[in-house]
Formats: sequence, C-alpha cells, structure tokens
Amino acid sequence: MEFSDASLLIIAGGKSSRMGRDKRFLPYDGEGLLERLARRAAALPFAERCLCVEERTPALQDIAERYGLTLVEDGVQGRGPMEGLMRGLSQIEADYALAVSCDMPFLELAELRPLLKAAEEGSCQAVLPRAGRRQPLAALYRRDLSARFAEALARGERKLGIVIDSVPHAYVDFPDAALFFNVNTVADWHLACGRMANERRSRPLVTISAPVSNTGKTTFIERVLPELRTRGIRVGVVKGDCHGYDVDERGKDSWRFKEAGAAG
Repeated sequence: MEFSDASLLIIAGGKSSRMGRDKRFLPYDGEGLLERLARRAAALPFAERCLCVEERTPALQDIAERYGLTLVEDGVQGRGPMEGLMRGLSQIEADYALAVSCDMPFLELAELRPLLKAAEEGSCQAVLPRAGRRQPLAALYRRDLSARFAEALARGERKLGIVIDSVPHAYVDFPDAALFFNVNTVADWHLACGRMANERRSRPLVTISAPVSNTGKTTFIERVLPELRTRGIRVGVVKGDCHGYDVDERGKDSWRFKEAGAAG
C-alpha cells in the first residue's frame, strides 16, 4: 500500500486546556503547528485529505483551503479525538486513513510508511506505531471502524484504546520515541523549540540540571563523557557558578570532568 491508496485525517479538534491557548496555532519554526503539518502533508500523494475539527473557524477554513483539506466538523462537541476519527473515517472513500494529531512537531509523515506495509500483511482494523507505548493519534485505521467508534461514543466511551483492543490490530515498533513527542503544555512547547534550536547549532548543547545538589549530575556527566569520546566526539563542559568554586582542584567537578575526558 502506498500513500496514494490511503486518506489522511489531521485530528485538530482539542480544547488545549493544559496549554492555556489554542496549540494548533503555536508558532514553531516560523509557522503554526497545524499549518506546519498541513504543508508537509501536501507533499505526499494521499487519496484524500481531511482536517477534523471541533468547529469551523475562519482561521481553520483558511488553512483547509490553502492546503487542499476537506474540513470535517464534529457532530457533537467535547467528545475528544474519537469524535474526529469517527467523523473523518465516515467521510473518506479509501479503505484506510492515516490519522495524525497536529501537535507532534518532530513527526515526518513519510516515516509512517511502515504502517502501510503492515496493513498489507493482514486484515487489521488498526495499525499503530509503538515507541515505548502505542500511538493511537499517529496510526492507520480502516474506514469501517467508524461504526465502532460511533457505537462507543453512543455508550459514553471516549478512550480510543477500548475500541482498538476490541478489533484485530497490529503494531509497528519505532526505535525513536521522540518522533511522537506531542505538545500539551507550555513546558512541552519550550522543549520542542529548544530541540529545534539545538538541531541548528553547529555544536549541540546538552543541559544536565537538577533542582537540588547531590543528585548525581557530576557522576552522570563522568559516565557520559567516555561514551561520547568513543564516538569521536570532542566535548567541553560548562559548569554553572551559583555559589562560587575553585577550578581544576583535585576532587572538584571541573577536575573530575577533565579526568573523564572533557576537552575543556
């Protein structure tokens, strides 16, 4: 199965309650999270593309029109991503749809190609990535699963896992859990922006921090330094001076870092 054989459902109907603002429009690398996903999706030959939202707004309509997305509104608001999945699957003609949340800034849709391959090998109703835990909002769903979701919602069930566990499904293991990092809080957003900035540095920066002293930061760095050196990486260590210290004295952190292999 190729991307051209499947539809795309962008699930973007949440309330962003933990973020405190509409995370679909959070600026990331010069554009909003939702627009970033819509733009990338336009580069792949999906059979159909749907933007599943709780309610239509001018801003969402604008994104849908610019990136060739069919806007699909929830029939009943406040029922979570299952409502968007149910409505989206009921709109498509392809047998399968790739359903992806708009709040995963590190996910490249092309990396989900193994899900399409796995769907060819059996009669699964759902194929999910698994990276530590399963990822139901970056998964492949069969169109007729819409009826199952409708039944679950009618009885007050909103957990996707309950429906998934009730039908034939499969998993594809992904080694990099960071692909599925999703932005739910302000802290998550700051982490995502920090990673983006770090990827653009010619020399990456890694911060080791802890809320109190004597939690093992120095010991951790001592163990990491030799591992990095075996990979040919030249490392420097910068120590924060919050209470004053003597540099390079035997037994001090800076001395220990040099002994462990820090270049400076």
